[in-house]
Amino acid sequence: MNNAFGNQANAAGFKQEYRLLSTSGLPVLDCSYLDEIAGLQQDGEPDLIGNLIQIFVEKTPNSLTTLRLAFVRGNIDAVRKTAHSLKSSSGNMGGVSMSYASNALEKLEPYSNEEAARLIVRIESEFEFLKQVLQNRFREKK
Repeated sequence: MNNAFGNQANAAGFKQEYRLLSTSGLPVLDCSYLDEIAGLQQDGEPDLIGNLIQIFVEKTPNSLTTLRLAFVRGNIDAVRKTAHSLKSSSGNMGGVSMSYASNALEKLEPYSNEEAARLIVRIESEFEFLKQVLQNRFREKK
C-alpha cells in the first residue's frame, strides 16, 4: 500500500527497510543509525533512544529559530554555523533529508538570500517530517 509519501507499508506498519520519502525525494530517516544506538542499550538503564529523540525534538526548534534570526539579520556566518549544527544533529539521528538540506545551506556558494530562504523553509519542513517519524517509531517500540 502506498501512502502520500510514496512508501510501502504493511499491516504492521512500515517495513524494516522502509524509506519514508520527504518532499525532496530523500529518505526522512535511515533507521540503521538508531538501530546501532539501540544495540548499546543496557537492561535497567534509561532508554537511550527515547532520551535522544526527546533531546532532539526539544532542542531543534531553538536551533531553527536561531537559523531564521541569523538569516533575517544577514549574518551569513551564523547561518552557516547553525546549518552545520543542524546537519550534524539530524544526521546523528539518521535524518537523511534534513541533514542533506542543512548541508546544502551550509555549503551554499555563491550565497543567495533567495536560495537560503528556500533551504531554511525546507529544513524546517524536513524537521517536522523527521520529528513525526521518530516519535511514531519510538511509540511503536515501547
